[in-house]
Amino acid sequence: MTNRALRASAGAAMLVLGMAPEMVAQPLPRVVISGLNSPGRLLSLDSGVVLVTENGTGPNTGRVSAITADGRRATLIDGLPAGLSAPNNDPSGAAALAVRNRTLFIVIGTGDSVLRGPIPGTEIPNPRPSSPLLSSVLALDFDRGLDSSGGGFFFEVTSHTVVASGKSVVLTNPAGETATLRLVIDIPNNIPNPRPDFPENVRTSNPFGLEPADSCGLWLVDASRNLIWRVDICTNTYAAALTFPPYESPLPTGPRLLDAVPTSARSFRGDLLVTFLTGNPFPAGLAEVRRVKPPSGESLVFLGGLHMLVDVLPYRASPDGFFVLEFSQAITTGAPGRVLWFDSVRSAPVVLSDQVIGPTHMAIDPRTGELLVCEFRTGRIVAIPVPR
Repeated sequence: MTNRALRASAGAAMLVLGMAPEMVAQPLPRVVISGLNSPGRLLSLDSGVVLVTENGTGPNTGRVSAITADGRRATLIDGLPAGLSAPNNDPSGAAALAVRNRTLFIVIGTGDSVLRGPIPGTEIPNPRPSSPLLSSVLALDFDRGLDSSGGGFFFEVTSHTVVASGKSVVLTNPAGETATLRLVIDIPNNIPNPRPDFPENVRTSNPFGLEPADSCGLWLVDASRNLIWRVDICTNTYAAALTFPPYESPLPTGPRLLDAVPTSARSFRGDLLVTFLTGNPFPAGLAEVRRVKPPSGESLVFLGGLHMLVDVLPYRASPDGFFVLEFSQAITTGAPGRVLWFDSVRSAPVVLSDQVIGPTHMAIDPRTGELLVCEFRTGRIVAIPVPR
C-alpha cells in the first residue's frame, strides 16, 4: 500500500455488527506471480489478461504490467511518476486503473510530494519532488486495442514536464506500435493544514482508487483528503463530489476524532460501495462499507463492525454476495489481512483467508474464476478459490 492511506492523519442501515466471522478450512493462497514492485491495484480485461499497477522502487519507477493466466509478467508501460512517500519511504507511483475503449486511465499517487515535518505527524511540501505529475490522472491512448497491444512502452523522465504542461507525447514500443500519453487532471499535491504547534503543516493528496462513473466520468478516491473526486474525462476537469466526515473514536485515550480514509469505491446498482480504513490507531470494529448515493452524498452502513478495510467487490455470479478485504488483523504486530465473504448484507462473514499480507485490492480472474488479491508488502498476486 502506498501507505498514505494507512497513516492518513491519523432502506435502513443493514448492519452485521457483532457477528463473529465463520471460520472454514483455509489453505494458503496460491501464488499467481511474485517479484512485483509494490503492486497496488488490479484490472481484469475481457481477453483474460489482468493488469496490475506497480508503485515502483524509487523515483519514477512506477509501471503497469500485464499478467497472463500462466503467471508471466509483461510491461505495458514503465517510467511512470513515482517517489518514496513520507514518513516511512513507502513506494508511491502508479496507483489505480480504469479503461474506456482504447484508452487506459492511470492514477498517479502522492509520491514524494511532501517531506516529514519537524514535529512528529507533520508534513511540509517537497520543493523538489521527483516528478511534476504526482497526484494526477494520466491517459494512455493506444493506436490499436489495449488487448492487442504488445506493450513495452517507456515514459522518459524528460517528457514528464512536457505532459505536465498539457502537451501529449507519443510513445513507441520495440515493435513500432505507438501510444499517446496525456494529462487528464493534476490535483494539487497538498493543501494547508495548520496546527497550533506547526502552522506550516500541510495535508497531502493521495489519489488511491478509480471507478468508472458515467460516459464522461470517473470516481477518484482520495484517501488522505477524505473525499471522492468526480473526474470529467471529456473536459479534463475535476470537482469534489463526496466528502466523508471523521469518525468518533471508541477508545478511551488518543484522538477523539479519526479520519474516515476512504480506500475503494465500487459501482453497485446505481450507487457506490465505499470502504473506509479509518485513521490511526485503527480501532477494531470501526471500519465499514457504506452505500453512498451520488450526487447527494446520502449514505448508509452496508457492512459494518470490520477492521482496516481496503476493498469491497460485489460478486457477479452471486448478486447478493460480496468479498471484503481487510488490510491487517492487528497492524501493530504486522498481522496478515483477511478476505471475508458475505452471502448477503444480512449474513455473518465467512473468512476465506486470513493469510493475505498487506493486501490492497481484489479482482476476479477472468479465466479461472478465482479471486485475485494484490499484496503490496510481498510483491505478489495470490489466488483464493471462490465459494460455489
